[in-house]
Amino acid sequence: MIYDDGVICAYAIATDGRAHSLDPDELSAPIAQDSWIWVHFDVAGLNTRQWLEQESGLDGHAVDALLAEETRPRATTTSHGSLVILRGVNLHPDSDPTDMISVRLWIEPNRIISTRIRPLLSVTAIRERCDANDAPRSVGEFVVDLNNGLIERMSGVINSLDEEIDEIEKASIDEIPSVVRPKLVNARQKIIPLRRFLSPQRDAISQLMASKVEWLAEWQRGQLRECADRLTRYVEELDAMREKASVIQDTVATQLAETMNRNMLVLSVVAAIFLPLGLLTGLLGINVDGIPGSQEAPAAFWIVVAILVAITAFEVWLFHRMGLILWGGRRRLK
Repeated sequence: MIYDDGVICAYAIATDGRAHSLDPDELSAPIAQDSWIWVHFDVAGLNTRQWLEQESGLDGHAVDALLAEETRPRATTTSHGSLVILRGVNLHPDSDPTDMISVRLWIEPNRIISTRIRPLLSVTAIRERCDANDAPRSVGEFVVDLNNGLIERMSGVINSLDEEIDEIEKASIDEIPSVVRPKLVNARQKIIPLRRFLSPQRDAISQLMASKVEWLAEWQRGQLRECADRLTRYVEELDAMREKASVIQDTVATQLAETMNRNMLVLSVVAAIFLPLGLLTGLLGINVDGIPGSQEAPAAFWIVVAILVAITAFEVWLFHRMGLILWGGRRRLK
């Protein structure tokens, strides 16, 4: 079925799962008693706003929510219907999975109006089921199937991110901090959007489950409860990953601080050794008669060199006793 710009698909679905596409002039027609309809819109479509405002029968607040550019997961139930906004991971090729895609639903006992800005695989899977005459049997089953599809696709992304954090943790022991830090920053940037949207999505499902809507059967509420529990587990895993990333960040920062301190120690020891030597050579290098005793003893220069070598050896021994110079590669802690 080819629709005007704005409608992606529209189905009338019977209670046995058989679905047939609706003609454009049937979108606003009365709904048969033994069926329900699903109309799916593209927010950017030229006719989407016009149809929602003039033919859908929705109030202005619902229309604005369905067409909003920026959304967060939420669920709001009124006497006319329920507004549900959900998000799913982006599994399209060459896309960032954590760039989560939203789907907005207006739900009535026998009608669902949904909108999207970008395609979402979970919604596409339901469309394919409709084309195969295996559609959800009711509005409540549609909501349950959609949530199960969204959550099922999240599991692979979260497990992959958990493995990535574990690899970074191992790398922080063997690799230098400058190599680990970019990997850690990239992983933390993936955690942020997932945690940002999964927590309110869990709350939205819980609110929908607790609402007194007639289109949710008891077994469907149980399924939504399972969805909320799985989202709770994902949120807890993301919190654990965030804490682990913070620990790794502290470890990397400590390693960098130790490296800097070690380098500063070496510079300080070198400066401390050569400071008195520079003082003596500078003192002897002023424009006076020269090295004291050089007239009476030709070996005076070598005597001064020997004194400088002795001072250097004494300083090295002294710094070693203080634990500032390493013998065998390990410094004694004082």
